[in-house]
Amino acid sequence: MNHVQRRLPLRRTALLAASLAAAMVAAMSLPGCVAIEPAAQTRDDAVPAEVGGPPPAKGCLAGGLPANGTCWFALQSTLLLGDSGVRLAPGQCVHLSVPAGQTLHDASREVPMPQGDAGSSFTRMFNFLKRDTARPWFALMAQLGPDERNAVAVNEHPDLCAPAAGASAALGFWVNDWRHAYGNNHGRVWVKVSAASGAVAGR
Repeated sequence: MNHVQRRLPLRRTALLAASLAAAMVAAMSLPGCVAIEPAAQTRDDAVPAEVGGPPPAKGCLAGGLPANGTCWFALQSTLLLGDSGVRLAPGQCVHLSVPAGQTLHDASREVPMPQGDAGSSFTRMFNFLKRDTARPWFALMAQLGPDERNAVAVNEHPDLCAPAAGASAALGFWVNDWRHAYGNNHGRVWVKVSAASGAVAGR
């Protein structure tokens, strides 16, 4: 094989890479796509009336969950995992609720919370990229501990308990997106965390 023949596969690879890059740049301009570049602006929906008055400066982050009480956590949709500040002792349970009417934005596409949606026609081609492929795009997920495989959809499992055996577990939240596409998300969703009993751990 001569030098020209050896260079041909390299040229074809370079052309393919350039074509893929151009396709991704074009896709990032479409609303509701799995874009990876941060958008130029951010927007947050209004604080739900149920939160009451001015939003808490830190809410749950100020000191965790009060005994037999409640606290509020606002998840920024750009976060891969938002730590609520709540730590559950072994066997401790919480109830999660999300005030109605909240939405987030995937680029320019509005998505209802906490259930998420099926995605745009373009996004549905990438369903296999969702962090939880069995849940809708942007479904609000609650996670106990460091393993996201234990996460559950809040609208399906609003009651959570830490395992009775083991160490305390941190409560975190995320929206179900492609892990490399959070940069074009906008908004935040408020979650009420309440002390509870008799909940069921896991899915």
